[in-house]
Amino acid sequence: MRGEYDAHLQWPFKLKVTFSLIDQSTTNDKRYHIDQFCWPDSTDICFQRPTTDMNTA
Repeated sequence: MRGEYDAHLQWPFKLKVTFSLIDQSTTNDKRYHIDQFCWPDSTDICFQRPTTDMNTA
């Protein structure tokens, strides 16, 4: 899906992606946060510059 900032990004998308799951438990000493990092496969079509207004299903 195209976005207003697409022109400001480099394509294909190659930057490191970080997913963070933040534990919001009320007990501070039992909190457990998870961070996962990955590098996109820039040859995959999903990391190319969007060309349509909607994603294909």
